[in-house]
Amino acid sequence: MPAATKWNLFFSATLAMLWLHLGLNTPASADDCAARFLDLGNLLLAPNTVLEDCMRTSYVQAIATALAGTAAGAWLARQIAQAWAQLGVSTASDPAPLDGVPPERAVPFAPDAKKRFNDFDKDNKSDPNKCKYLVKFPDDGPICWSSKMAICADGPAAGPGRLSGKQLDPKINKKTGKPVGQDETAYSLPNVAKGKGLPAETVRYVVMPGGFPGAEKGDVAVVIYKGQRTTAIFGEVGPPNQIGEASCAVHEALRPSCPDPFQKRDKNNYGALVRDSSVPEDVVFVVFPHSKFDSKELTDANINDKVRERALELYDKLRPRWHRAQTPDPRHAPWPRAKD
Repeated sequence: MPAATKWNLFFSATLAMLWLHLGLNTPASADDCAARFLDLGNLLLAPNTVLEDCMRTSYVQAIATALAGTAAGAWLARQIAQAWAQLGVSTASDPAPLDGVPPERAVPFAPDAKKRFNDFDKDNKSDPNKCKYLVKFPDDGPICWSSKMAICADGPAAGPGRLSGKQLDPKINKKTGKPVGQDETAYSLPNVAKGKGLPAETVRYVVMPGGFPGAEKGDVAVVIYKGQRTTAIFGEVGPPNQIGEASCAVHEALRPSCPDPFQKRDKNNYGALVRDSSVPEDVVFVVFPHSKFDSKELTDANINDKVRERALELYDKLRPRWHRAQTPDPRHAPWPRAKD
């Protein structure tokens, strides 16, 4: 039981006992007590029995009852919320993007990478990483962080009548002179022609920084924002100093918490032009190392379903451990509870 909960329980029990003690004794007259203590000398010289009688007035009982009820109600609400959280259910009264119990064993991870992300933010105010924490569970557990989430349109067209990455995101990169969007991704399915990659409009994938340790292309992930959850595959590699980016399909899956990833759509409601903006902060990414599939298991038709099944299985095995935490670690942000 977390320390805060123990204190809530102790405080509630103490007030409840006070209320019962007062209720089992005959109340004194409030007017008598007021008259007796109008003079400071009477207050100082009053015998203990008089003080006890005055503590049993209806006014004091009412105050004690209110305090006991408030504390007990808060404690009970907290216990119910934690029980719902262990089941992975968001409560309507608690829409915070990060909520739950801190992990008891996760430790800061990849400090050099975290420093790169922080340094990037100092010079780039328009689209900072906002990486608030970067941690990892021991025993080769998942890598977790909170950051912004940019929109990635990289990859081939998702099918007839759809656009490729360069068409969806034609903005020119000032440093390279090339379109921001690319028609390929770092990870590609074996049943697709080499180099084609994953279509951003239909496949949910996350973008990992170049040179980032601990994760491999093809590993599965869970992405959470404002009480909504989806799954993804590590499908693309980005700049080493930027973190927090996912395909159009991930943004689409997290609607309405996330805005529409497209600022323009065609008559078929297919994407025509991606939105040039990011979810600014507090998106939680959970990537599971060594979770990738055998090269022949995934196809265009099953990739989202299979990734979802594996990612949620791993996430659900981990989640109860978060809620058994005893002492919150101030270095880490709270963990999310969310639903699909």
